[in-house]
Amino acid sequence: MTALAVIAVVAALTVAGVGALWYFGSSAVKRNATKKQEIVPGVKSAAPLGWVGAHTPEAKLHRRLRDAVAGLRAVADANVAANVNVLEQEALKVEGQLVAAAGLADRIKPPALEQLEVAVTQIENVAGRLIHRSAELSSGDVQAQLAELSTRLELLDQARAELEDPQPGTA
Repeated sequence: MTALAVIAVVAALTVAGVGALWYFGSSAVKRNATKKQEIVPGVKSAAPLGWVGAHTPEAKLHRRLRDAVAGLRAVADANVAANVNVLEQEALKVEGQLVAAAGLADRIKPPALEQLEVAVTQIENVAGRLIHRSAELSSGDVQAQLAELSTRLELLDQARAELEDPQPGTA
């Protein structure tokens, strides 16, 4: 009878362990998917969680929107920071419109999605221009720093030349 009790305890612990792994594992997967949905980090997405991998037009537009903002945020610096915030707010508005359009009747959904695709494309274009602008400004800063460094090196070379070759009669 003690053997049956041991087997029952082991079985109960196994079931509890598997249940805990399933619960915590699925929670981690859900948290990760929820974070992937966010257009702006820390701002809960209005999009359904199923859009993470869905092939519907609205889900694809949502992922394009998210990727455009994420790409800009990845390279954004002080030169374009204010514009990033504005673009993120616009993207959140479009996201809300995508969610609303997803609930429309099939006969009126395509025109709404066409208009939203234009908005998503505009956000992608603006993000691309801001990335390009940031790179231009950064390279301009580098060019200015290189020019300043070059000037300093020239001055050091002149000073060194004067020390090595003093003019006659000054010694």
